[in-house]
Amino acid sequence: MHADHVNGVEKLISDGKFAVDTVMMPLVGMKDRLVAFAKSAAEDPASAGSAFYRSFIANPVEAMSRFEPRNILLVRRGEGGAPGSGTRDDAPLDGDPGTSGEGRGYGWKLVGQGTAEPAGASPAERRATIIPVTSGIRVSGFDDWEKAWLLAPFVDQSIALAKDGFLAKLAAPLGLSEAKLEVQLDDPNFVLDLLSNRASELKDAYKACHHNLNLTSLCLFSGPLGTAAAQSWHKLSHSGWSAAHAHGRLAWLATGDAKLNSEGKYDALLNHFAGHLEKIVTVTMPHHGSDLDFHERLLEGTSPAFGVVAADAIKDWQHPGAAVTRALASHGALIVVTNSQIQTLLSELAQV
Repeated sequence: MHADHVNGVEKLISDGKFAVDTVMMPLVGMKDRLVAFAKSAAEDPASAGSAFYRSFIANPVEAMSRFEPRNILLVRRGEGGAPGSGTRDDAPLDGDPGTSGEGRGYGWKLVGQGTAEPAGASPAERRATIIPVTSGIRVSGFDDWEKAWLLAPFVDQSIALAKDGFLAKLAAPLGLSEAKLEVQLDDPNFVLDLLSNRASELKDAYKACHHNLNLTSLCLFSGPLGTAAAQSWHKLSHSGWSAAHAHGRLAWLATGDAKLNSEGKYDALLNHFAGHLEKIVTVTMPHHGSDLDFHERLLEGTSPAFGVVAADAIKDWQHPGAAVTRALASHGALIVVTNSQIQTLLSELAQV
């Protein structure tokens, strides 16, 4: 929920060129969202000053509801694998309140293990459904229900937020006890005032304990639910060239800002998608290709043909990092860097 992952959403949807039926995002509590804002205030104050970003931190469901999506899916952490890696993989999700949808030539439904739950009773919350990480969206063409596409999330389970330490550092300059601050965080007006007028206190609290803070990020698998047919193909185009494959690998694995810098963390990710790893052709590198959030286990487990790095071209950070670049080359994967420049546009096509 950092500003660089959220602020573009408003422009993307509100310019009228892009309509969204369903929003999927991790279920993140107020304390965690406050830490995310404080990190942005410390590292990117201009982006943290966005009115939309402040409203998103205060209430993500309310902020996204203004774009009138039909569904908002909030993914909660838990144990178990994605649909296709366990049992009851294609069964409708228990408690599904009817979030299935139809589009131009396709239909979709929630599948997997666990139970879907309503997020709340307010007008905005009635759009929202809390789903377990063991579920996903099955998309199928009306002409062939068996050729299904899967959108399956993963939320890092190794969260180590020192939230109490952060709140203690924040409460003192606000003239509140830590217990009183926790109570006040239930008041949306207090939170909005905090985000709008006390950014410096949030920034100082974050800087005092940021080495112990690890923020939630959602990863997403996008690929065929079953085994791709022998005649399936994949084509990637970037900067005026293209590469085509006909080897059954069609899937995309996006890792977001997940801090996956240890073998244990990657094992959790790879075990979650155990039934789908051999289908992956493209993987986005964690945290814009940062060496600090990368472990070679990711490439060993997925064997991608392409490693995508989304990184701003005009910054002093090293994205992609040297270790990430070397690892991709050593595994025979092509590194593809994309940023805000139109010449770095990345396009992929797949046919099941």
